[in-house]
Amino acid sequence: MKKTVGIIMAFVTGLVLFGGGHIQQAQAAEMNFAVTANIPENQVDKRQTYFNLKMKPNQKQDITVTLKNATNKAVVVVAEANSATTNDNGVVEYSHVKPKLDKTMKMPLTSIVKSDKEVTIPAKRSIVHTFHITMPAKQYDGEIDGGLYFYEKTNKDTEKKSESNVQIKNRYAFVIGTTLTETDSVVKPDMKLLKIEPSLVNFRNTLKVNLQNPTMTPIRNLKVDGKVYSRNGSKVLFASNTSNMTMAPNTNFNYGIFWNNQPFAPGKYRLEMTATSGVNKWKWNENFTIDGATADKLNKKAINLEHDYTMWYILAGILLILLVLFIIWFLARRRNKKDKEDAIEEAKRQLMAEMTTDDKEDK
Repeated sequence: MKKTVGIIMAFVTGLVLFGGGHIQQAQAAEMNFAVTANIPENQVDKRQTYFNLKMKPNQKQDITVTLKNATNKAVVVVAEANSATTNDNGVVEYSHVKPKLDKTMKMPLTSIVKSDKEVTIPAKRSIVHTFHITMPAKQYDGEIDGGLYFYEKTNKDTEKKSESNVQIKNRYAFVIGTTLTETDSVVKPDMKLLKIEPSLVNFRNTLKVNLQNPTMTPIRNLKVDGKVYSRNGSKVLFASNTSNMTMAPNTNFNYGIFWNNQPFAPGKYRLEMTATSGVNKWKWNENFTIDGATADKLNKKAINLEHDYTMWYILAGILLILLVLFIIWFLARRRNKKDKEDAIEEAKRQLMAEMTTDDKEDK
């Protein structure tokens, strides 16, 4: 069976993790066009190469980018304004056109920034492409974050087939980070633990812990430490510790605790988790249960499980001991029965001997 594996994205031209200044460049041979942000006057910091704009309620503004085609043929580019999301690796993404938004995200970038979906860049030419911003009527504190996402439209993405008959599609893209603010008020970050559930990640048993950033501010330099115990136990069964993660405003993601290739065992468990970001710290101590049906379903689909046969060995040992005890009891019972039978026979012989003696005396 052919499977489509991922989208390889080269985030370039001012891909910034919410003001962190992190920029990644792709090799020129990978792209047939380039994108540059044209920074407007209401840019918060003119040194930044991404859009970080100070706006007002109801404000309308056009922002532009310059698209350059250095090839000898026209290039059709798809242009999207996407809301920021947080993937399950704790990395901010801008590539999802219609992501499942967190319920706390009331003003996604997709509802604020619009543009033509496609733009054609003539050969050896540069053109200016416009995005239209319409700010919400109600003033807000914090940030609305996302990215302007550009990739070349082709009839068929570059495909490579591996030896395992897996079809791989490569797509390289430009992203220009976009942050919209209205006030200088500092929003205190917050984090909530929404859900704990056993699941599969790459066909491996993993406990998913859904963490939510319900605030309009990013959570940077996030470190999460999670430990799983039996409900009333003190021994750590499974653990995970991850640093240098980032959560976009008003997003959630599933933090995974790998089950070390062990099958899920039905039972009652307890999760102790700590998340830190700078001086901010959140702690949880939550009980959860893995039921038998769920464990069985996931274990059947999981790969590379290391089965623990300890209980089978214990049961086999118990059965062996019971068998030995039964044999001892059975042999002892047979011995006692034989002893009783021998005693009866001896008593009969003695009785017969006495009766014979009495007959001789009578005569």
